[in-house]
Amino acid sequence: MGISRFSEWLRHRVTPVDPVLTKPDILRENNWVHFKLYKTPSLSIQWKTALDWYHEVLIRIVKPLVENNHRVRVVLFGFYAPDYGVDPEEYKKQITRPSAHVTYIRLRLSVALKHKAKVERKLVDSIGAHSGLVWEYEVMRTYHVRNDLGNRFGSNDDSQTLRFVRYWDAVCRYIMSILTPQTNWRSDVDVRGIPHMVTNSLGSTLRMSSSASCPACRNGVMFLETQISPATGQQVTLSLSSLPLFLVRCGTCNHQDIVTCNV
Repeated sequence: MGISRFSEWLRHRVTPVDPVLTKPDILRENNWVHFKLYKTPSLSIQWKTALDWYHEVLIRIVKPLVENNHRVRVVLFGFYAPDYGVDPEEYKKQITRPSAHVTYIRLRLSVALKHKAKVERKLVDSIGAHSGLVWEYEVMRTYHVRNDLGNRFGSNDDSQTLRFVRYWDAVCRYIMSILTPQTNWRSDVDVRGIPHMVTNSLGSTLRMSSSASCPACRNGVMFLETQISPATGQQVTLSLSSLPLFLVRCGTCNHQDIVTCNV
């Protein structure tokens, strides 16, 4: 077999190295750039304004920083409102928040320790270059992945925690790929079906907890629901000042309700 044919055979036989699952140092708390990015505070949160702001930050600040950047091994972000209080991490830069009704993005980037300062500087420079988009920001020195994701999703097992980190990183990168500044998401993508598909993969009927009994029949257990009836849709609209929102349904009497806490 010639060298060129052998190289072609080898290319198809060797499994590509996974950049997440093969790097256990991702779980070290110092190997993360950890920021909170705040929207200009307001006593009331208008849901469309908050959503547009969130997507604009992702498009203009986060995506250019992480896209095609080999230094950023993992990107994790989420939208939060109202504020959940002080982060259980060591702060490098902390602000005094003027109101509990504040919208913010929690951004965590896994980097090798030798690249951390440079990635932090680039993020701060990008925030400054987009004057007025981010009202303020906080910086944490650490991100304790095991205490956060490991306890909740990794069964306190490092290999399982890394699998979840890989999953969430893929989700965040996919989300950035479908965002558009005008309509929030690409019109040819079934955005509402994304959480529905994940729910289906988990088995569809995800109960909140054994103590979450139905307020209507008092006997059934409330499950997460991904299909919204017209009446519930009106209820969702009225509840949009509180985030995150979850639609739940009773497995016994089919009563639907809205909850605004983590499930």
